[in-house]
Amino acid sequence: MRLANSRFRCRSRAHAAGTGSPRATLAIAFALACLLAPIRAHAVNGKHQATGTILLRSPSGIVMLKKFGEHTAKWDFVLTHDTEIPDGVAKGARVTIYYHYDSASKRIAERIKVISAPAVKKPG
Repeated sequence: MRLANSRFRCRSRAHAAGTGSPRATLAIAFALACLLAPIRAHAVNGKHQATGTILLRSPSGIVMLKKFGEHTAKWDFVLTHDTEIPDGVAKGARVTIYYHYDSASKRIAERIKVISAPAVKKPG
């Protein structure tokens, strides 16, 4: 049986190579989505930590200044009744905050570790 006489012959070289097939493209896209889904789920549900200087502290949250090279960003954290907050967490303190994201993509602080206390200005 010759392919040239077959009614299933390929009409173009691109189709013959498989690059023009919508079914093959869809299968590749689906496979990539399945492979990347666990990575995204871990990033959302995983535990994270951030180190920086406290800019503002309230009973319900903390704003921390985090440096990225020459750039500085403000990161907001939500404090809950389960958050472990040691003494010395005040404006100007350098801290590490261990957190996770909630379903609304807010950073929920789990515990705070004080690295250095805020600088105290001496009168004089």
